[in-house]
Amino acid sequence: MPITTVSAYIISAHIGVAVNWIRTDDPTPPQEMAAQLTQLTTAVLTSYGLDFATLFKLA
Repeated sequence: MPITTVSAYIISAHIGVAVNWIRTDDPTPPQEMAAQLTQLTTAVLTSYGLDFATLFKLA
């Protein structure tokens, strides 16, 4: 799978979660929401043999 497709998926997922969090007045604290998104993102990246450094070309 192209890394651009994976990154577009992750970005869209983050935006969708953030919009839902705001629209529903979700009481989850921002730090917890960030932790949840990090966990989900890490799982997606791991399933494709990627990591944050590779995704954002930080290495």
